[in-house]
Amino acid sequence: MFLPTSGLADKEAADDATDVVLALVDQVMRPGRRIAGSVNFIAHPWPAYLGVREELARCFGALGIRLNSVLAGSPSLAEIARAPRAALDVVVSEEPARRVGLRMREKFGIPFVLVPRPLGLTDTTRMFQLAAEACGKGARGAAQVELWRRGELRRLAEEHPGLRGRAVALDRRPDPDLAALLAELGVRAAAAGRARGPRLQVRPPSALLMYSGMRALAAELDAELGSRFFETYGAYCR
Repeated sequence: MFLPTSGLADKEAADDATDVVLALVDQVMRPGRRIAGSVNFIAHPWPAYLGVREELARCFGALGIRLNSVLAGSPSLAEIARAPRAALDVVVSEEPARRVGLRMREKFGIPFVLVPRPLGLTDTTRMFQLAAEACGKGARGAAQVELWRRGELRRLAEEHPGLRGRAVALDRRPDPDLAALLAELGVRAAAAGRARGPRLQVRPPSALLMYSGMRALAAELDAELGSRFFETYGAYCR
């Protein structure tokens, strides 16, 4: 086995990490018996999707779908090797991940479905709905995922009531993904110098994936902004 390591030093290289992943597809993956109702999750940037396998497996499992491999973060050699056994690739709609999905379709005949990056309630819901549809789960699968979305909305509103309507300041050039996540929590975000609210220090959006990521973000905001304290104190003053 060899990897194109000499090319990785080239400053003109478009995407070193994707070249490595494609080399692993070509040199490590081998055809195998297909597992019906199973999926691979393929996403980019490769180092950023850490610790999501458990939640992916739980959510897909609730839809009657088996998670076969997660080709993101730091997959083991065994996980890479068993990827060709999946019936479907769930590919996040970013060009590097799409290239891997295309290569696996060419080599192993695995179809793929393009899904949004699962950041926030809306895109996470859409990802699972598209995957369920592609796996033949029909209207029942879509309805189940919609119930998850409504449940998460209700949970966040109940557990973090002081967030809605708050204003915060982000970096001079705020990450649009982070601003969108905050908006789903009812928090208004603007660039530093344009917002009157406190300046936030939060993790990058790539660490806040899926529904659990929104729960983590809401908890961090409550700690950062003291929203529970202010709501309680305001009620006391009234």
